[in-house]
Amino acid sequence: WPSGWVLLDSTLLRRASDFSARLYFDTGSGFSEQESMPIPASSKGMIHEVVYFPPGIRCVHWVPMRSEGIIDQDNFQLTEIGSVERAYRMLRRAAPALLKHPQEKREAIGLSLQSLLLDLQKAYAASSRLRALAPAPSYAEWLGRASALADEDRRLVERRIGGFSVPPRFTVLTVAVKEDSTLARTRDSLNKQSYSGFDMQVQEGGASGAVTLKVANKDFVICVHAGDEMAEHALFWMACIIEKNPDVGLIYSDEDRIDDAGVRCEPEFKPDWSPELLRSTNYIGRFAAIRADVLQQAGGLNARDIEDNHSLLLRVTELLEAGQIVHIPAVLFHRWGKESVLDTEAVRHHFLKTEAVAAVDVIKPGCYHLRYRLPQPLPMVSIVIPTRDAPELIQLCVDSILQKSTYPNYEIIVVDNQSANPQALAYLDAISKDSRVRVLYYDAPFNFSAINNFAAQQARGDVLCLLNNDTEVISPDWMGEMLGHLLQDK
Repeated sequence: WPSGWVLLDSTLLRRASDFSARLYFDTGSGFSEQESMPIPASSKGMIHEVVYFPPGIRCVHWVPMRSEGIIDQDNFQLTEIGSVERAYRMLRRAAPALLKHPQEKREAIGLSLQSLLLDLQKAYAASSRLRALAPAPSYAEWLGRASALADEDRRLVERRIGGFSVPPRFTVLTVAVKEDSTLARTRDSLNKQSYSGFDMQVQEGGASGAVTLKVANKDFVICVHAGDEMAEHALFWMACIIEKNPDVGLIYSDEDRIDDAGVRCEPEFKPDWSPELLRSTNYIGRFAAIRADVLQQAGGLNARDIEDNHSLLLRVTELLEAGQIVHIPAVLFHRWGKESVLDTEAVRHHFLKTEAVAAVDVIKPGCYHLRYRLPQPLPMVSIVIPTRDAPELIQLCVDSILQKSTYPNYEIIVVDNQSANPQALAYLDAISKDSRVRVLYYDAPFNFSAINNFAAQQARGDVLCLLNNDTEVISPDWMGEMLGHLLQDK
């Protein structure tokens, strides 16, 4: 193996969820993160990276990505370079990055004119993180940059609390079997809160039946488990939301998990309010603040709801408008242990008593596939497919619809935009004899919007489905599934 500065050249195309590539070196004590280098790439997969190879390398481990997927790698070339070429290549990347990116973004990664002049290697490493397919930082690295509050932040929080017109109250209900170190950790987390407007109640684990809470209608109830922790500004941030929007009924945030070693891991960066996602799985999780009067309207709080709150969240959110459900995009909750899924039957029962739901399939505990009831008579679907030549594409598309679709009431409108390929024209002529297919001819220069509008004016259906000619049906009930979601009121 070479030692010193090396230029790594390669072309790496990937289809995956995590594009983080890394080069590991074994100099005698095995592979480790400390002796490794992140390897970024351009949006086209080009790698031209200056890498330092430590002396005494025994083996090199190349990790092209950190998730399952498809890799197409061409070349993997290592070339030793001298100090002049190293400096030239580092400057060639760092200097344009300094001019191109805004100051806030540069400061966040440590790229500055000072680092460019005094520590070119640091400036190069920072600018490499701005490449299109740069390895993502680890969660620990991200926490170091984005998590902790500074003293100035705390002063601003205190000043903001002093300006609240009607400070909201929270009741934090904690599940615990006994007074132990895990419950002490939750108490300590609450005692460190920036916002002091809360009460803590401990519910004995294993209790059954309704939970009695003495709270005012506008107070908010939060259920956590012993061992769970909150960021010190968690209740403050929720209080700010309530101050700004007094009509809010449910607030939730992002979260992570505390492992057995006390390390924060497995972050969950959640989307804003999504009723469809909540019906599929409990993406909100157990850390949610619910207004007391809404909780009461939803049937109150049952001991089982504290252990697994999916059914509770479904009941609560059905009473609220979208604007009354707020997601805070910050990691404010650190759960202890794994999420429990106990209420599969309760969740299924909740869905099945809803008139719009025809069936519920449990994919795995906590994950559900809802099949919605369709109106009778079934609406007609007009499937519009623009095409030009490409006989293999249009044939695969149309044949897959005709052969695999189980939904009965549809028509296919193929819009031919000046095809000249004999095979394509022959296929269009053949399928036009099928009563379910019409072929329209658009004899004008290509204009995708105009072509679809032209077909829509002649469609007979109640619903339009726009398809490209390079699509293929793989699920027989695709139309019924899409219509089920489309025709829901909420």
